[in-house]
Amino acid sequence: MKKLSFALSVLLLIFSTSCSKVSSQATESKATEAAITEEQTTEIPETEETKEIKETVEKTEETETESANVSPLSESIEITVQDGTATAGFNSLYTVISLSFYGSDAENALKDTADLIGIMSYTLNTVGTEDDHDHLRIPDKEYSGVLKDLVDIANKYSSETNNYFNLKIQDENGVDSLNVRDIYKGYTANKITDELSDRSKEELSGALISLGGNATMIGTKSNGKPWKIGIQDPNGEPGSYIAVISVDEKLMDTFNGASITVASKGTYSLSNGNSRVIEPKTGQIADSGIVASTVISDDAALADAFGSAVVVMGYDKAVEFWKESNENFEMVLVDENKNIYVTEGMKDNLKSDGKLEIIRKE
Repeated sequence: MKKLSFALSVLLLIFSTSCSKVSSQATESKATEAAITEEQTTEIPETEETKEIKETVEKTEETETESANVSPLSESIEITVQDGTATAGFNSLYTVISLSFYGSDAENALKDTADLIGIMSYTLNTVGTEDDHDHLRIPDKEYSGVLKDLVDIANKYSSETNNYFNLKIQDENGVDSLNVRDIYKGYTANKITDELSDRSKEELSGALISLGGNATMIGTKSNGKPWKIGIQDPNGEPGSYIAVISVDEKLMDTFNGASITVASKGTYSLSNGNSRVIEPKTGQIADSGIVASTVISDDAALADAFGSAVVVMGYDKAVEFWKESNENFEMVLVDENKNIYVTEGMKDNLKSDGKLEIIRKE
C-alpha cells in the first residue's frame, strides 16, 4: 500500500510539474488547425502497447514504483467529441500537446494516444531533469526497455549525421548526461503511429498529433482537404509564420502513404529566453547562420534528430548531407537574413511571401 501511495504521489507531482511548464513552451510552433471546444472526461481500458511500455518502467527506474500503478492520463484530461471528431489539448513531455482525430473510433484512439504519451512522459520525467537551456537530460548509463530503445535510435542518427546531432552533453562538472529533448517527441510520435496502425480507415480516417514543434499527420482530414502546418517565423512574434506547408495525399505517397511528420527546430528563443538547438560539441547555442529548420519524413524520430542536426551544420553542410543521405526526407531551412531554402521534393507544398530558393539534387 505504501508503494501504491508513493507511486501515485510521484505521478501527480510529475504531471503537475509538467503543467507548470506550459508558459515556457508557448512559442513553440503551433502546428495544428485543431480547435478545442467543449470537453468531456472519460476513462479508457489499457491496450497491449501501453501494458508493454508500463512493464518497462519497472525495469528502467531505480525507484520502487510498480508499473501497474501508473494511472491512465486520459482520466485526467478533457476530451471533446463532436461530429465524429475527438480533440484534446494538454501538457506532458515538457510541452504543449494538441490532438485531433477523425472517424467512428476517434475518441478511443485519442484516449489510447493520451495514455501512451502519459506513460512515455512518466518514464522520462522519473529519471530526467531539465537543464538551464530547457533541455531534458537523463544520466548517461545503461538502460533497459523504453529508454534503451530511445537511446539506441538516437545513437543511430548521431552516427548518420556525423554527430551533428548527439545525445551526449557534459555539465559544468564534466559529468555526462543525455539530452533527449531533441528526439523524444519524435520517438513518442512513432510509438503513437504504431499504436494507431491497426485501426481501419473506417474507424480512424485521420489524426493530427502536435507535440510542440512536431506535427505528425496520419491519414486524411475529415473534410478531405490537405493538412496545413505553419513554420514559425524565427524573428517574429509567437504564432507568426514565415511559411506554410500543405500536406496532401501526393506528398504522403512520396513517403509511406500513411503518415508524415513535420518537425521544426531553431535557435530562436522560447518565452523564457532559452534556445531550442545547441551545438553538441560545445554545449552552446548553435551559430551556423541557419536559425530555423523543418524536416519532413515518415519517421518522426529521424525528423526530430535531423532537424536539430541541419541547424548545427549550417547551409552548405546541410545541403550536402541531404544530397548524400540514403534516408528519405525533405527539409526547409531559414537563414539569419530570412532567406528560405526548400528541397525540391517540397517545392509544390510550401507557400511563403519570403524569398524562396529551391535546393536540387543535381
